[in-house]
Amino acid sequence: MNSVKKWYQPSGVFAYSKLANGELDIAMIGSAPLTLACLKKVNITVLAVDHSAAMSQKLITYTNRCRSIHGLANRVIATPAGSTAHYSLLHMIQEAGLKAGDTPSADTVGVKLLGPTEALAEFKQKKVDGVYLWGAKMAEAAKVPKTQMVANTQMSKMWGKDTFIAWAVRNEFL
Repeated sequence: MNSVKKWYQPSGVFAYSKLANGELDIAMIGSAPLTLACLKKVNITVLAVDHSAAMSQKLITYTNRCRSIHGLANRVIATPAGSTAHYSLLHMIQEAGLKAGDTPSADTVGVKLLGPTEALAEFKQKKVDGVYLWGAKMAEAAKVPKTQMVANTQMSKMWGKDTFIAWAVRNEFL
Protein backbone atom coordinates (compact mmCIF):
# COMPACT_ATOMS: atom_id res chain seq x y z
CA MET A 1 0.00 0.00 0.00
CA ASN A 2 1.29 3.44 -0.86
CA SER A 3 1.71 5.96 1.91
CA VAL A 4 0.74 9.59 1.89
CA LYS A 5 3.36 12.14 2.88
CA LYS A 6 2.54 15.76 3.53
CA TRP A 7 5.48 18.15 3.19
CA TYR A 8 5.80 21.84 3.74
CA GLN A 9 6.78 23.14 0.35
CA PRO A 10 9.32 25.95 0.71
CA SER A 11 9.23 26.74 -3.01
CA GLY A 12 8.06 25.49 -6.39
CA VAL A 13 11.67 24.76 -7.35
CA PHE A 14 11.81 22.39 -4.36
CA ALA A 15 8.53 20.80 -5.49
CA TYR A 16 9.55 20.21 -9.09
CA SER A 17 12.87 18.69 -8.03
CA LYS A 18 10.97 16.27 -5.76
CA LEU A 19 8.51 15.50 -8.58
CA ALA A 20 11.43 14.90 -10.96
CA ASN A 21 13.19 12.41 -8.71
CA GLY A 22 10.00 10.56 -7.68
CA GLU A 23 9.92 11.68 -4.05
CA LEU A 24 6.65 13.52 -4.60
CA ASP A 25 3.68 12.50 -6.72
CA ILE A 26 1.59 15.68 -6.70
CA ALA A 27 2.36 19.28 -5.76
CA MET A 28 1.04 22.80 -5.89
CA ILE A 29 3.51 24.79 -7.98
CA GLY A 30 3.77 28.33 -9.33
CA SER A 31 3.88 29.15 -13.03
CA ALA A 32 7.57 30.14 -13.06
CA PRO A 33 8.91 26.89 -11.51
CA LEU A 34 6.39 24.97 -13.63
CA THR A 35 7.94 26.56 -16.71
CA LEU A 36 11.41 25.57 -15.47
CA ALA A 37 10.20 22.01 -14.94
CA CYS A 38 8.87 21.89 -18.50
CA LEU A 39 12.12 23.28 -19.89
CA LYS A 40 14.02 20.57 -18.00
CA LYS A 41 11.56 18.01 -19.41
CA VAL A 42 10.36 16.83 -16.00
CA ASN A 43 7.76 14.16 -16.70
CA ILE A 44 4.71 15.89 -15.17
CA THR A 45 1.17 16.87 -16.12
CA VAL A 46 -0.75 19.92 -14.94
CA LEU A 47 -4.04 18.75 -13.46
CA ALA A 48 -5.56 22.16 -12.85
CA VAL A 49 -4.80 25.82 -12.37
CA ASP A 50 -5.71 26.49 -8.75
CA HIS A 51 -5.65 30.28 -8.67
CA SER A 52 -3.96 33.42 -9.91
CA ALA A 53 -0.93 34.37 -7.85
CA ALA A 54 -2.07 38.01 -8.03
CA MET A 55 -2.58 38.68 -4.32
CA SER A 56 -0.71 35.71 -2.85
CA GLN A 57 2.79 37.18 -3.26
CA LYS A 58 3.96 40.54 -1.99
CA LEU A 59 6.99 42.81 -1.90
CA ILE A 60 7.49 43.94 1.69
CA THR A 61 10.07 46.66 2.46
CA TYR A 62 11.13 48.81 5.38
CA THR A 63 9.20 52.09 5.24
CA ASN A 64 12.34 54.20 5.63
CA ARG A 65 14.11 52.47 2.73
CA CYS A 66 11.60 52.19 -0.09
CA ARG A 67 8.04 53.43 -0.62
CA SER A 68 7.36 52.42 -4.25
CA ILE A 69 8.74 50.23 -7.01
CA HIS A 70 10.57 53.30 -8.35
CA GLY A 71 12.41 53.53 -5.03
CA LEU A 72 13.97 50.08 -5.43
CA ALA A 73 17.14 51.47 -7.03
CA ASN A 74 20.20 51.01 -4.85
CA ARG A 75 18.28 48.57 -2.62
CA VAL A 76 18.60 44.81 -2.06
CA ILE A 77 15.54 42.57 -2.28
CA ALA A 78 15.64 38.88 -1.33
CA THR A 79 13.47 36.28 -3.07
CA PRO A 80 13.71 32.54 -3.82
CA ALA A 81 15.45 31.70 -7.11
CA GLY A 82 13.20 30.46 -9.88
CA SER A 83 10.01 31.18 -7.96
CA THR A 84 6.97 32.94 -9.33
CA ALA A 85 7.79 35.75 -6.87
CA HIS A 86 11.28 35.97 -8.44
CA TYR A 87 9.72 36.27 -11.91
CA SER A 88 7.30 38.96 -10.70
CA LEU A 89 10.09 40.91 -8.98
CA LEU A 90 12.22 40.91 -12.14
CA HIS A 91 9.27 42.12 -14.19
CA MET A 92 8.48 44.83 -11.62
CA ILE A 93 12.10 46.05 -11.71
CA GLN A 94 11.89 46.26 -15.50
CA GLU A 95 8.57 48.16 -15.34
CA ALA A 96 10.19 50.68 -12.98
CA GLY A 97 12.89 51.33 -15.62
CA LEU A 98 15.58 49.72 -13.48
CA LYS A 99 17.96 46.78 -13.86
CA ALA A 100 18.35 43.70 -11.67
CA GLY A 101 21.83 42.68 -10.59
CA ASP A 102 23.98 41.32 -7.81
CA THR A 103 25.13 44.76 -6.66
CA PRO A 104 22.69 47.64 -6.14
CA SER A 105 23.40 51.04 -7.71
CA ALA A 106 21.58 54.18 -8.82
CA ASP A 107 19.82 52.27 -11.63
CA THR A 108 20.08 48.71 -10.31
CA VAL A 109 18.18 46.68 -7.73
CA GLY A 110 20.27 44.08 -5.96
CA VAL A 111 18.44 40.76 -6.13
CA LYS A 112 19.58 38.28 -3.50
CA LEU A 113 18.44 34.72 -4.17
CA LEU A 114 17.67 32.88 -0.95
CA GLY A 115 15.16 30.30 0.23
CA PRO A 116 12.01 31.70 1.86
CA THR A 117 13.24 31.05 5.42
CA GLU A 118 16.66 32.55 4.74
CA ALA A 119 15.16 35.58 2.97
CA LEU A 120 12.87 36.27 5.91
CA ALA A 121 15.75 35.90 8.39
CA GLU A 122 17.91 38.39 6.47
CA PHE A 123 14.97 40.80 6.27
CA LYS A 124 14.36 40.61 10.03
CA GLN A 125 18.08 41.25 10.61
CA LYS A 126 17.90 44.23 8.19
CA LYS A 127 20.56 42.70 5.94
CA VAL A 128 18.23 43.28 2.96
CA ASP A 129 15.83 46.15 2.28
CA GLY A 130 12.90 43.97 1.31
CA VAL A 131 11.57 40.53 0.48
CA TYR A 132 9.26 39.22 -2.23
CA LEU A 133 7.55 36.20 -0.67
CA TRP A 134 4.26 34.32 -0.33
CA GLY A 135 2.32 32.41 2.31
CA ALA A 136 3.34 32.25 5.95
CA LYS A 137 6.78 33.81 5.35
CA MET A 138 5.17 36.79 3.58
CA ALA A 139 2.69 37.20 6.44
CA GLU A 140 5.53 37.09 8.95
CA ALA A 141 7.52 39.69 7.00
CA ALA A 142 4.48 41.99 6.96
CA LYS A 143 4.38 41.87 10.77
CA VAL A 144 7.93 43.21 11.14
CA PRO A 145 7.68 46.73 12.63
CA LYS A 146 8.04 49.71 10.28
CA THR A 147 7.42 47.72 7.10
CA GLN A 148 4.92 48.06 4.30
CA MET A 149 3.67 46.25 1.24
CA VAL A 150 5.12 48.10 -1.75
CA ALA A 151 3.66 45.85 -4.44
CA ASN A 152 2.02 42.53 -5.12
CA THR A 153 1.81 40.19 -8.04
CA GLN A 154 -1.49 41.85 -9.04
CA MET A 155 0.68 44.61 -10.54
CA SER A 156 2.35 42.07 -12.84
CA LYS A 157 -1.10 40.95 -13.92
CA MET A 158 -1.99 44.56 -14.80
CA TRP A 159 1.20 44.73 -16.91
CA GLY A 160 0.20 41.58 -18.81
CA LYS A 161 2.50 39.22 -16.89
CA ASP A 162 -0.04 37.25 -14.86
CA THR A 163 1.16 34.26 -12.91
CA PHE A 164 -0.71 31.32 -11.44
CA ILE A 165 -0.52 28.43 -9.04
CA ALA A 166 -1.28 24.97 -10.43
CA TRP A 167 -1.46 21.36 -9.36
CA ALA A 168 1.15 19.19 -11.09
CA VAL A 169 1.45 15.42 -10.92
CA ARG A 170 4.15 12.95 -11.95
CA ASN A 171 2.98 11.11 -15.07
CA GLU A 172 3.84 7.77 -13.45
CA PHE A 173 1.29 8.56 -10.73
CA LEU A 174 -1.58 9.04 -13.20
